This record gives sequence, structure tokens and C-alpha cells, in this order.
Amino acid sequence: MTNTRPAARGAARRLVPTLLLLLGAAACESTSAPEGAVALDTQAALQDYATLERMFASDGWVGFRALKGRTPMSRTSGLQATAQLETLAQPASARSFAASLVREMVAARADGAPSAIRVISTEARGRTFVYDAAVDDYRPDLTRPGAPANGVRFILYAVDAANRPIVSQEIGYADLLDEGPIVGDEVALRLVAVERGQTVLDYRTRVTQLGEGVGRLDVDGFVVDGADRLTFTIGVAGEDVGGITELALDFSLRLDARGFAVTGAVRGVEGVDDGDGDIDLTVRHGTQTLRVDAAYTSGTVDGKILLNDRLFVTLSGPQADPMVRGASGSELTGAELLVVLRVIDVVDDVFDLVEDLLQPVDNLIVLGWIL
Repeated sequence: MTNTRPAARGAARRLVPTLLLLLGAAACESTSAPEGAVALDTQAALQDYATLERMFASDGWVGFRALKGRTPMSRTSGLQATAQLETLAQPASARSFAASLVREMVAARADGAPSAIRVISTEARGRTFVYDAAVDDYRPDLTRPGAPANGVRFILYAVDAANRPIVSQEIGYADLLDEGPIVGDEVALRLVAVERGQTVLDYRTRVTQLGEGVGRLDVDGFVVDGADRLTFTIGVAGEDVGGITELALDFSLRLDARGFAVTGAVRGVEGVDDGDGDIDLTVRHGTQTLRVDAAYTSGTVDGKILLNDRLFVTLSGPQADPMVRGASGSELTGAELLVVLRVIDVVDDVFDLVEDLLQPVDNLIVLGWIL
């Protein structure tokens, strides 16, 4: 049995309708397992993913994502803070976004590069930015109070079908804060988003120059939607190897209220979609644990998934359409296959999350400028 990954890779929030529809079917579908093995609780696993996806479809998260490309610190804004650096092609995927951000960060700190002010400027601190529909961008409003003394504030809005903020429907704000003294080559920033009086997003970003041609991004914080709270810690290090940026990713995601946790380490992954690399991933659904050990080489994948330390699934063949088989060589049930798809896409989900968190302020992270 073969299967193709969903066209919208990663970005768990994009799969909400599909997972919610299949949850009902999974509840009625029996799960088989070899004699003596533990059967995967597909219903509980899919409910974990559905909870995660609902969090990334909330008004607060959608309003935050609408900052992308519209703030003075975004590389796609009209201010072009990094115009003096070498122009890079628009990233085609979340992996290439992370790779390009590391490359730009290294370039910004290279000898002869424009001098970076690695703090929020004194002139910008205490200002509130509001959306200007006429130019589809954020502009400072000197009449609005409330911005933090050590940062800036962006008003958040409900969005329309084109993902454009609706000026008449404010839902909260996002404060970007300077975390204080910068040590060495490290940039430290914090962003807190509040929706209708509740903090729905709080995370810190640190950018560090590790050595010649090597940089690291660290992001940690939490996302809240009602009673659900996702805690995340993500580190992405990039190094130029023969003209190709190779990424090392370490991450942890936790929904403690559900007993859902994901930890992983990825090594040697190229900064392109479907690049080579080795993945070691552990996903805990309550009392059950799935362990993924896979190698991606020259467009192919060879790997296995263990369920509570016993072989559950083997993966082989083209990355875009791998052969997925049960431990005994049998086909998986529809619900089991859906869980496997979600598990093997977790790495791309994490890269997508990094992109979503950093795109509104990626120029600031690279250069430390608010113009």
C-alpha cells in the first residue's frame, strides 16, 4: 500500500476539516495488532492532533499571523530593512525560510556588513502600530497609549477571507519586547499576544552567532486556546556545507492536559523541501509512545516506527510517496495510516511553526532594527 503526503505539508492547522471528519470514522474502526503487541489507540491520537489544530485556527493565532509582511520588521514589508544585504529568493517552504534566515543572520554579522543595532531603538520604544488598510501595512499611531516602555505594540484584528485585518474589529494586541542587555552576538526578544484580555501567545527568540558561517535560532514559549496550552521549545542551527545550508533541529512540544508530547532531533537536513537528513522523533499519546527513526537520502526514505518499543510500521521508497506497511507486512487501517501521516509530518509542522512565529519580525531578528 502506498500513500502520498497531503499537498499542504506540515502546517497542522490546514488539516482541521479532514481530521475532524475522520475522527468519527476512527471511533468506529477496529485497530488490529500482531499477537502480544499493543494496538494503537487511533481515536485518542487523532483527538490530540485535532486539539492542536484547533489551537492554530483560533482568532488570536490567525490575527497574529496577519502581522506577516505588514510590520516594519518583516522582510516583505515596504521598508526593506535588509536592502543592503544580498537579495535572496523568496523561500518556497518553511525549511528554506529557516535556512535563509540563518544565512542572512550570518551575513548581517560578517565583516563589512551593515552595523546592526541589536536592540529596539529608543525612538521606536513605547509606540503603538495600527493597521492601515489603504496601504495594507502597519503604521505608528502616536495618539494611542499602552505600548510597553521597552518595546512596541501591534494592534491585532479579526481577518477577512483574504487574511487582511478588519480595522473595525480589534481583538487584542501583540507586544514586542526588548529582553535587556545583549551579551556577545546574541539577540534576545520576546513577543506576547493578548486576545480579548487573555494571553494567547508568549514566546522568546534568541539569535546567536556560533562561529564562522554558523548561526542558531532558539524559540520557546506557549500558545493558549481556552483550556488548552501548548508549550514549545525549538532550536535551529544552520551551517553552510558546500554552498548548501544544513540544519540541525531540536524541539519539544507538549499539551500536558492531554498527555500529548513530541520531542525530536533532526540532523543534516538540507534547507529545502524533501531534503536529505536523519530524524529521531518520539510522540507520546497518553500511555502510548510512537518512536520514529528514519533516514532521508536522495529523495528516498528508509525508516521505522515503534509503538511502545515494538515494531509498528516500516517506511520505504520515494519521500513523496513512501510505502507504509504494518509490522507483519500488512496494510494499515485508515485511522492508523492517518496517524502515521501526522507523525511523519511533525518535523515539517515544527518548521512551519518557526516560520509563523518569526516572519512578522524576521528583519528585526537578523539586524535588530526597527526603522
